[in-house]
Parts: sequence; structure tokens; C-alpha cells
Amino acid sequence: MRKKLDPAMILLIQVLVTMCGLILIVLGLSLENNSNRKSFVDNVGVGLIATGGVNLLGKLLEQEDKPEMKPGYVRIVSTERRNVAVDIHAKKFSAKKIDIVGVNLEGCLKDITNDPNERMLKHLFSGHCSRLRLLLLHPGSRYMEQRALEDNISGAEMKRRQKNSVKLCVKFYSALKRYKENYNQGGNQSRNNSATVEIRLIYLAPHITVERYDNEIYWGLYTSEGLGYHSPMFMISQQENSDLFEQIKKNFNGLRTKKIHREKEENLLVHMVMDDGELNEGLLKGILEEDEVKEILKYA
Repeated sequence: MRKKLDPAMILLIQVLVTMCGLILIVLGLSLENNSNRKSFVDNVGVGLIATGGVNLLGKLLEQEDKPEMKPGYVRIVSTERRNVAVDIHAKKFSAKKIDIVGVNLEGCLKDITNDPNERMLKHLFSGHCSRLRLLLLHPGSRYMEQRALEDNISGAEMKRRQKNSVKLCVKFYSALKRYKENYNQGGNQSRNNSATVEIRLIYLAPHITVERYDNEIYWGLYTSEGLGYHSPMFMISQQENSDLFEQIKKNFNGLRTKKIHREKEENLLVHMVMDDGELNEGLLKGILEEDEVKEILKYA
């Protein structure tokens, strides 16, 4: 199989052919007029110039007329999500707009609630953050059974994990409430500074995990092959791939707003905006046991 020439090599050959033609024309000037040798050299020189020059000019014009292709980059951040650099997840402590969706979100919630420096709480009341929206799977979703099979765990274990994430959501709400009270007692006005916080329990399968920090989206697939932590994480920016960026944004909003017929209760678990905060105790009681609810509400 013959190897194709590189475009740069073709361009170089065309330049060399044209230069050879010019050299022959210059050489012909030193020969006697009307001699056969001069006629031969001139003819070959003109032929080479015509061949190389025309092709070279055509190539340059082709490059000039070629429309500029808009890049649509999708970058691989890590071949396994469990190995993603800490500073990427830490973007939630500095971004203005934060949207996160996943099946469980236990890692994200622990990162927020177990932080001794309370970076998320400080950020939400700093005036630099406008919203934090978290979506995670409702323990009663039918997708739970499929995800348990894909994760190679029992349905009971899957439900236990989801319930634990719900408890972490309430723990986060409790911390928000406490921080807001202390913030206002210190003479500050949270009405002008605090972000909107929203946590929803969804019934629909998320299909992809998403972490949106302003104009960047970090995302990964859920597959039937195994744990999502073993799947790659990708990154797109609004500037480099606006179409896919908008598509993933719409996917998030669809999961946030669309409901299926068997959803009877409001799926909004935690909502805090300005000076008003609300915990949906009715939704909580439909997920946890009565004694668990009583225990957890002591801290809310």
C-alpha cells in the first residue's frame, strides 16, 4: 500500500519545482540567443514554473476559501472518575452557578457537610454565588433496581446508600440554617448575599453525572458495565462546544422539572432562598422510618 504524501510535503515539492523553473530561466539568460540549448532550457524552465506555480497558487487560494471550522472539543479529564483531581470538585466552592446531578451524590454531600472550614457555607453567603442545585435519585425510583444490578450490589444496599444521601441532605440543610442565623446575628443581611439552594430527589434515570461550574461542565456516563467511578470523566466548555453544553444544560433542566405519573409528592427536599428556608418533611417521612425522621429532625 502506497503511503500518501503529507500536505506540507506536497506544498514543499510545488515550491521546489517553481524555483527550479526560475533557476533554468536565469541560466538561459547566459546562453547565446537563438541557440537550441537556450530554447530547450527556456522551455523547460517555463514549464516547471507553470506546473509548480499554478498548483501552488491553487493551493493557497483553496486554503483561503476554506471555511473556518468551529472546534467542538470534548476533553477527557480522567479515564476513571474516582481519580479526578481534587481541585476539579473543589470548583463548587468558588463558582457562581453550580448544578450537580448524579445517582447518589454521597461523595459530593460528604465533601460539603464534613468540611471543617465550611467552604460551601461561606461561599453561599459571600455574594459571589447565585445558586446551588443538586439532583439525586429518589430511593423509590424504579431505576434503583437497574442501578443496583449494574453496580453489582443488592437492592437493599442500594436503598441504604440513597437513604444515607438523603440524611446528608438534611444535615446540609441544618448547617445552612445555623450558618444563616449566625450570619444575620452578626449584623449581615443574607437577603442581598445568599445564593438560592435547591435539592431535588428525582425519579427519572439521570443517565449521566454532571457537575456544572459556570461555563464548564464535567460529565460522565452511567453504563451497565459497572460502577460509574470506573467510567471516564469528560469536560466541555460553553466557548469550545456550545451545542453540547446547551444539550447537557437542557438535560439537567428536564430532570429537574419533568415528572412521571406516579410522583404524588413534591420532589423538592431542600429549598432556601434569601431569608426563607424550607425542609420538605412530608417527602422525608415517605423515605425514612419514623424514628429516623424524629432523630434527624432534632438537628434541622
